[in-house]
Order: sequence, then C-alpha cells, then structure tokens
Amino acid sequence: MKKVAIFCGGPSSEHEVSLSSAKSILEHIDRKKYTPYVFYIQKNLKSSFFKVTKKIDPPKNTKFDDFENVLKENKGNFDVALLSALHGEFGEDGTIQMILENLGIKYTGSDSKASSLCMDKYLSAEKVKKIKGLSFPETVRVDISKLTATPPLSFPFIIKPNSLGSSVLVFIVKNQKEYKNAIKKIEGSSVTDLLFQKLISGIEFSCGCLEKKSGKYIPVPPIEIIPKATFFDYSAKYVLGGSEEITPPVSISKKESDKISEITIKIHTILSCSVYSRSDFMYDNGKLYYLETNTLPGMTATSLLPQEAKAAKISFTKLLDFIITQSI
Repeated sequence: MKKVAIFCGGPSSEHEVSLSSAKSILEHIDRKKYTPYVFYIQKNLKSSFFKVTKKIDPPKNTKFDDFENVLKENKGNFDVALLSALHGEFGEDGTIQMILENLGIKYTGSDSKASSLCMDKYLSAEKVKKIKGLSFPETVRVDISKLTATPPLSFPFIIKPNSLGSSVLVFIVKNQKEYKNAIKKIEGSSVTDLLFQKLISGIEFSCGCLEKKSGKYIPVPPIEIIPKATFFDYSAKYVLGGSEEITPPVSISKKESDKISEITIKIHTILSCSVYSRSDFMYDNGKLYYLETNTLPGMTATSLLPQEAKAAKISFTKLLDFIITQSI
C-alpha cells in the first residue's frame, strides 16, 4: 500500500479550512489502497509527522520542530505528499511545492510555477484573456500604500486581496462609508496588494477540471451557487447551509453549462495546471466573466469540487484516488 502524507494547517489565513479539508480527506481516503499519515503544520511553521487512524489531531506529547527539519527527517517515510488539504499562502502559492521539488519529494497537483501564477489573480486573468467567449470585470490593481480617499473605480465595486482565497477580506462596496470601513479592516491585515473590480450582478458558477496523465480530461459539470449572504463569502463557503449549490446548474441551458466546462479546461491548460483545478465565474446578460482559478480547491464537507465530481458519478473516495494516482 502507498503511504500518503496529508499535509495540513500552515501559516495562512485559511489554516482552519485546511484542517477541515484534512478531516474530510482522512474520512474518505481508501484505506485498502493507502496508509494515511499527517504532516501537521502550525501557524508558526512548527511541524510534526505522525501516522493516523481516525483523527488528524497530533497525539499527546507530540514534538514539533521546524518545518524543513521534520520534512527532511521523514521524507523517506511516505510515498507522496497529498497537498489537497493545504490552502492559501505557503500551500497554494507555490512555496511548499518548490520546497518539495528541491528535496525530490513527490506531491499531488500543480507545480510551483503554476501554483504561484494562479495565486496571483491579476496575472492569471491576464494570461487567460486570449480565450474566446470569456469576459472580464473592469479591474484595477492597487498597492495598499498608494490608496487614497477616492477609490479607483466608481461604486459599486468589490475589493479583494490579489493573493488570498476563501473570500477572506473581500468586500462589496456601494458607497464612500463602506469604502472607508473596508480599507480600515484591510489595513489592519498583512495584505499589501489589492484588486478593485466592478461588481457583476449575475449568477455565480464554479467548475472543476480533472486531467489524466495522458492529457485527456474527465468532463465535470459546473456548479451554480446561490449564497444566502450578500455574496459567496467565507461563511457561505464553509458553513453547512450557508449557500444553495446546484449541479448541474438549472439557471442556464445544457449548452451554456457545457461551454463553461470547456472553457474551464482551456483555462487549466493555459495556466499550466496539473491533475485538477477549479475556476470561478460570474454569468450576466449572456456573458461569462472570469474571476480566478484555484489549484488547491477546498476539500471540506461543503466544498464545491467534491460536489461537482459526485455529479459526474465520481465519489469523494474516487476523487482522492484520482488526484493521487494521476500525480505520481
């Protein structure tokens, strides 16, 4: 049996989401094919490596050491690093992929270059602008140190970090007061690079892409997202019942749905992603607007990719098996 190390935690703002993903992975991984281990990373990067049964929590009296020390000590104790539970900075931005590449450790998903590109929402959007049939919201990239009392776009617009996920520090801004409040919250964070985007009032869709080693793709239907909040924010994504998610979608035709799946594959290819990814869109007045691509989409009980895979008759267990087998 293959020894699989589930990497989770990390220093990002999505630390808790990562732990939720890891729990779901541990619950669904095929124990007949894989022996699961956990590579647990604290927010300060102190880490531990241990074999697990039912819980991802470190056993009592577990010793923590610097991330790279633990990695070097244990790289011969597992066959592949399963990165599906890591999200945000360090996990999704190419950092850990580069470390693993330098140590010759096999891992799942996209390489460091593609991961870094997709983490940069502005640059990745620039890359996919060559795709026909895809539209883009008016966007201005601003260094937080150069912000003024006058926003760079007319109201309403969205402010979001250029390189964070899970809708962390994302704000819909409709007036000057909301703009001032949003900036105050962002200035108290570590975010330095912001995107201002004109608000698209349409239907939100997300679509996964599953790529075989052969270069062929498994068709996955998009998922239609109807958040119960103002938009698909952190709570709507990770709280059960926070949004209604429908796959295949019901608000567009089968032809339009298939078009989203086809465009998602083109985006995956242009951005040089590997094995799997998920791209997010808005649909308004017959136009499909590109938002971003995730190389390590969430794998929690409420996450989108497992739901889309299920609609394509791929169970969570088979999805994990696909990610592992097609990566090594």
